Amino acid sequence: MASQRSEIASHVERLGLKGDLESLEDDGWSGASKRRPAFNRLKKMVDAGEVSAVVVRSQDRLGRNLRDFLNFAEDARDQGVFVYSVFPQLESETAAGWQTMKMQGLISDAELSQISARQVFSQKERRKQGRSIGPPLYGFAVEHRSDGAFRVIKESEAKFVREAAQIVVDGGSILAAAKTINGKGSRTRRGGLWISSNLGDLLRNPGIAGMRHHRGELTMDSAGAPIIDKHLQILTVAQWRKVQAALEKRKAARTKVEGTVTEQLLLRGIAKCAGCGSNMNRDSYPNRFGTRVPIYRCPKGLEVGCPAPSGMAAHLLDDFVIAYFEPVFDQPVIARVEHDNAETVAERERLAMQIDTISEKLRTADRDQIVTLSEQLMKARDAADSLNVETVTEYVEMTGTNGEFIEEHPRQFLSTWVDQVLVTKGSRHEPIADRIEIILKPIEEHPWADVFRVKA
Repeated sequence: MASQRSEIASHVERLGLKGDLESLEDDGWSGASKRRPAFNRLKKMVDAGEVSAVVVRSQDRLGRNLRDFLNFAEDARDQGVFVYSVFPQLESETAAGWQTMKMQGLISDAELSQISARQVFSQKERRKQGRSIGPPLYGFAVEHRSDGAFRVIKESEAKFVREAAQIVVDGGSILAAAKTINGKGSRTRRGGLWISSNLGDLLRNPGIAGMRHHRGELTMDSAGAPIIDKHLQILTVAQWRKVQAALEKRKAARTKVEGTVTEQLLLRGIAKCAGCGSNMNRDSYPNRFGTRVPIYRCPKGLEVGCPAPSGMAAHLLDDFVIAYFEPVFDQPVIARVEHDNAETVAERERLAMQIDTISEKLRTADRDQIVTLSEQLMKARDAADSLNVETVTEYVEMTGTNGEFIEEHPRQFLSTWVDQVLVTKGSRHEPIADRIEIILKPIEEHPWADVFRVKA
C-alpha cells in the first residue's frame, strides 16, 4: 500500500493537480466486490462534487475488469471529475485521452466476447456428455471423477422431493407439501424453510425427471425428442407430468371467474382516489340480499395518510364512465396508431446491422484487426446513439362503431382514451357526477376533440 501511495503522489505532482490529496484504501476487500466501503465512499464523493480528480495506480484498483473501470470513469466524467491511471498512463480529461480509454474498453469487450464464445462451446459439449454445470438442483449432488464432474442423485434429499410430489398428485397444496417436509427436517440448500414459491419451482423443474434443459427450454436430440438421463430421475417422466397436471388443476380452480366478486375491475389502474392520487383497489361490501358487491376503494385510508379516502360501487363508476362516451357510440371506431418516422427507422436498422456485423467480426479478429474494427464500432454506436427517431401519431378509421367495440372490449377502449378517473370522497346521496372527474388522454388532433372539449 505504501508503494502505491508513493507512486500516486508522484503522478499527481507530474500532472500538476492542485488541492488536498486524500488516500482511500479497501485493504482486505476483493476488487470484484460491490460492497467495498472506500470505493462506495469514493462514488458518493464524486456524485456530491467533493473531488476534482481520481488517480489510481492501475485500472484494476477500481474494478476487476476494464469495463467496470470505464463505467466509473464515464460516470465521473459526467460529473466533471477526471480519472487518471498511473500504469498504464490513461486519462479522461482530454478528448484524445477519453477516446483512448474507450478504445481500451472496446478491445476488452472483444477479448471477452472471444472468451465467452469458447466458454459457451465448452459448456455445450459438457451438456452433451451429461456432465455437471453450475450448482446442482435440490435432490442432486456433484460427484468428481477422473474425467470430470458429474451430477448424481442425493437420496437424502430426493426422498423429500418424491414425498412432496405425491402430496400434490393426491390433491394436496404445495403449501401442505412444504409443511410436511419441513416437519420432517428438510431444508432448502440455503438452510431455509420450504414455502409455496420455492417448492413449486422445484416441482416444476424438468430436471427432477432427468430431462436435460437449458434456459427454460428442453434439450432435444436429432429426432426432436427430449434427452432424458435415466440415472438422474428422482421422478419418472410420467410421474412428473402427473405433478404438472395436478398443479395446473389447482391453478385453474383459482382462476377468477367473470361475474364473480373476484373478477378484475374494469377501471383498474385508471380509477384514482382524488384525495391522495393512489390507484383505487378492489374491495367489496354485502348488499341487502347478502351478495357481496365489488367496489373501488382508496388503498390508504385515513390511517395511512389519505386526507379524504374515497370509494364507490364498481357498477356505478363503470356505468358512468362508459356513458360519458355515448356521444360517439354511433361513430366509427378510430384507432390511434403511433409509428416511427420511416427514414429514421431505416437508418436505425442500417446502423444496427452494421454494429452486429462489426461485433461478429470482432469475435474472431486478431489483435491488429481489433483496433480498426473497434474504431468502426465506436463510430457506428455513436451514430446510433445520436439518431433521433421521431414518433408520428395518426388516427385511422376502422370498421364497426364505438358502441359495438366498447360492448365487446370495454377495457381496451377505456385504457386507450382515458388517462385517469378521479373519484372524490362523498356520501351515497350526493350526485355521482359531482364526485367523478374523467381526464382524457391528449386528443387535440383526434376527430372527437370537438365532442369532448367542453366536457373534458
